[in-house]
Amino acid sequence: MGNRFSWRRKKKVKVEEPAPVEVPAEAEPPPPEVVLPEDDGSSFWASAFGMKAGQTKEAIPPLDVSGVQRRDPNALTAEDLRGVAEVCAELEERIESATSGDADLHFNLGLTYFAVGRRADACTQFKAALSVDATFGRAYTHLAHMLLQEGNPSPALLREVVGYLELSLVHDPSELRENKILLAEVYCLLGDQPNALRMYSLVDRVDDEWQNTFHRATCHWELQQYSESLALLEALAGTAGGDLPNQAVVLADVRGLVRGPAVVAAS
Repeated sequence: MGNRFSWRRKKKVKVEEPAPVEVPAEAEPPPPEVVLPEDDGSSFWASAFGMKAGQTKEAIPPLDVSGVQRRDPNALTAEDLRGVAEVCAELEERIESATSGDADLHFNLGLTYFAVGRRADACTQFKAALSVDATFGRAYTHLAHMLLQEGNPSPALLREVVGYLELSLVHDPSELRENKILLAEVYCLLGDQPNALRMYSLVDRVDDEWQNTFHRATCHWELQQYSESLALLEALAGTAGGDLPNQAVVLADVRGLVRGPAVVAAS
């Protein structure tokens, strides 16, 4: 019995764990040295750092723009015209081979026709797009803008434009404000002052453009609402003169009407 539980009294021999061997880490190679090309002082960065350091403009050499090609952003080059012609041919081939009408194809073909000045063909394609999809809002907008580019639109054409613009307000939210202003101006051309004023009342920040204020004053004057017209003209006369020649002429006439020629000449 004396040795029966002797295993409990035996002490465990502690085994020392081997100390971890420190392995020296390999040194990372230094990054390659970046060798910058010699700067002759004509680069953008040399000029920028020169100005930051306080050098005078004369001490900083001008940028070399001899290799920069200047071109009119609104004019198409011969290469651009060839590209548009290729796109036109591709779209025309797709439309001919299509088994059913595709509004997008007609609309894109209309845009390419417009890019090369073929307005009549562009209008035909926009109308074709609308015959396929009567909710194609962008086609209504482009068609209305295209028809207004005629030199002297007839009343019948203006009424057609009114219909397209009214539908664009329903189906094209991308140019909602611009189309409202344009529709109001077309109503003015048709002599429909009540509808013109109604459309102007729906335009946000209507007085941001001086033309809107002037056209509203004109509509009120045609309706013999002289107090409303004069109030708008007085507000317009107090605005600063614009840089555009037609704006300067209109503002001068308005100030002469509201303040009198002598007061305007003295100012």
